[in-house]
This record gives sequence, C-alpha cells and structure tokens, in this order.
Amino acid sequence: MTGSRPVLFVIGGSRGIGAEVVKRAVSDGYSVLFGYYKSRHEAEILQNELADEPGLISSLPVDVRNEQSIVNFFEKGMSLCGPPKDLVYAAGISGQKSKLQDLDLDSIHDILNTNLIGAIVTLKIALTAMSTSNEQSHKSIVLISSEAAKFGGRNIATYAASKAGLN
Repeated sequence: MTGSRPVLFVIGGSRGIGAEVVKRAVSDGYSVLFGYYKSRHEAEILQNELADEPGLISSLPVDVRNEQSIVNFFEKGMSLCGPPKDLVYAAGISGQKSKLQDLDLDSIHDILNTNLIGAIVTLKIALTAMSTSNEQSHKSIVLISSEAAKFGGRNIATYAASKAGLN
C-alpha cells in the first residue's frame, strides 16, 4: 500500500505523454501504477529512472482492447497500491498513415478500440475501483485527446475521429 500518498493509475504510461504524466505525478507526491501494452522495455526504463523517488512506482501490462485485461490491471493494481484516487487514460495509437479509403477494416477497428472504446471500458471499470478509495478529496479522470480531434490531419482520419470521441 502507499501510506498517505494518493494513488494515480495511468493507462498508456510507458511512453510519450503518458510517461511525462507519470514523472510529473511522482514529483507531485503520487504513488503511480502505469500500464503498458507492447512497450515493456520502455516501462522498465521509466521505472528504473524513478526508482529513487519516494512512493510506489509500478507497472503492469494492459491491453485496452480486451475488457478482461483491463479488469486484471485494476485488480492487480489495487492489490499493489490500493484503489486509485485519480486516473489518466493516455493510451493511443495513430495507426498506419493512409488515406481513409485505403485503410482495411481491421486497422480501423484497432484504432477505435484502442483510442475510444478502450477508454470507455476503462472508465467503466475505473469508476467502480475509484469509488472504493478512502481519499476524501476530489477524484479526477483525464482522457488524453489530440489537436487532431479538432483539425484532423493528413491521412489520420480514423485517429482524429477516435480522439474527437474523447472530447
């Protein structure tokens, strides 16, 4: 357990914006559990980088396209850290840059399932987990979107649509 430190779960925390969220949260006094999918090596590097910081910093694999994987992440995470006070969903993929008419349906599903459906399923599970937290202050959920949600982008229509869904 994490003592008096609030607990933050970060989905997609091993790289990019998610990794920066993890670093900032640790420096702000959180114990952090972050999830990764294919980037185990990056997760280990981040954990090693933060190893001397106070509080618990841990990572677990999670495939946000699979509900049971998300459930397992929360169950294992809560046994390691306790229930989360806050959640950041930073998981996301842009997929192959391609004209929409050239994308195959599997690629479209993969982008939508990771960026949008995965976020919704994670929220469903997180709300239950967060309700068990004894933390009396406000709880927060942050979904990381993209400027592409507003402006689109060249050959990233599915990505832009999935991020717009988070807004």
